[in-house]
Amino acid sequence: VQFHEAVKISTIPFPFPYAQSCECLLVVHWLLVAFVVAQWTTQPWWGFIFTLIQVFILWSLNAIAVEIENPFGQDANDIDAYKMQFEM
Repeated sequence: VQFHEAVKISTIPFPFPYAQSCECLLVVHWLLVAFVVAQWTTQPWWGFIFTLIQVFILWSLNAIAVEIENPFGQDANDIDAYKMQFEM
């Protein structure tokens, strides 16, 4: 049952316009966040740290979402479909 649920995740395509909108918004955020944080901080290194944390977290969440979108494959984090099928 769980295997079939995982197969459903991989066969339902993620909407391409939504994925592209997310990428564009991440790039816009990446470009603008430094200017916004510069207005809030007095030291440049604080601005760098706050900008780095925000951008890194959002891009990491995006990378996790991309990896979850296709759980089958040959990557280290992918589901081993052969092993799951063998166990059934």
